[in-house]
Amino acid sequence: MAYGEVVEQKRNHATLCRVIVHPRHRSRGIGRTFCKEIILWIARLGRHNLISLNTLAQNLRARKCYERLGFEEVSLRPQGRIHQANGFRIVVMQMELQSIN
Repeated sequence: MAYGEVVEQKRNHATLCRVIVHPRHRSRGIGRTFCKEIILWIARLGRHNLISLNTLAQNLRARKCYERLGFEEVSLRPQGRIHQANGFRIVVMQMELQSIN
């Protein structure tokens, strides 16, 4: 139903990548619950104090979900992703783990 990856960027920084919920299971809170569990897992590791992620600027549902989880938008990358010759803006979001304690 849901998939995601965690990549360790630096000593104290993890990046949440490729989060996706199967289309038939969207709008049920599965993505939010899934992300919340990943965030808690990262926090329990005790190695990271910052989590970041990238999302498409036009994916307003995902951006709102991440904001509700405590992520803040920190930058916008115009033409940050190319797909089928089209450029898509990328929003970079971050969360400090202290904010979830």
